[in-house]
Amino acid sequence: MNGISVGRALRELREASGKQAKVVARSAAMSPSKLSKIEHEALAPSVMDVERVLTALEVSEEVKAGLTEAARKAATEATAWRLYRRTGLHKHQEEIRAIEAQTDLMRLFQPACIPGLTNATRKLSAEIGSTRRMRPRVSGASPAGSRSGRSS
Repeated sequence: MNGISVGRALRELREASGKQAKVVARSAAMSPSKLSKIEHEALAPSVMDVERVLTALEVSEEVKAGLTEAARKAATEATAWRLYRRTGLHKHQEEIRAIEAQTDLMRLFQPACIPGLTNATRKLSAEIGSTRRMRPRVSGASPAGSRSGRSS
């Protein structure tokens, strides 16, 4: 769904329907504990689990189709990662390396890296340093953090 997890969506639908978790769980042929784990995202639901819960909640076919598709995508992604882990990530990396070897031009997008940031910080620190050196000293004022001539 739109940025919301399947478990959270199921919980919100159940709460909106006013049905208790025990009643929904029994109608969906699962234990209340399993439904709670799904709703709190401690357990990834299967597509069948989602369909059963949505049937128990008596939601519209549109909502049912959307959440079922979201559950199917999540299950597919989890399966892909499970396969990579089982066969070894190094094999996946070798596949990527082979593709990169045939590439003429590669563009890499790194959302966490702002272009020119390291250069900008260097320029900024140099600018701040030069303004500190040029700041006139006020007579009678002591530098920050130093004590006046009194002893305690």
